[in-house]
This record gives sequence, structure tokens and C-alpha cells, in this order.
Amino acid sequence: MRNRRKLLSNMIIADAKGFINEVNRDYKKNQEYLKKFREIASMFSRDKNK
Repeated sequence: MRNRRKLLSNMIIADAKGFINEVNRDYKKNQEYLKKFREIASMFSRDKNK
């Protein structure tokens, strides 16, 4: 019984770590998109200021 509980908690911990890694990956991807979007937006605002 104790072994099963330990196995279950290890599975939950592994699952949580995987989930956190996915979230971090998505976050990094979103930061890249934001950076590109800001570059494009700043190009447009530069054109407007001329």
C-alpha cells in the first residue's frame, strides 16, 4: 500500500514538472512573438511620425 502511494506521488510530481516545462516553453514562445510584434509596431509608429 505504501509503495503504491509513493508511486502515485512520484507520478503526480513528474506530471507537474512536465506541465511547468510546457508552460515555460509557451512563455518563451510568447515572449518571442511579443518582441516581433513590438518591432513591427514600432516600424509603423516611426512611419506615422514622419
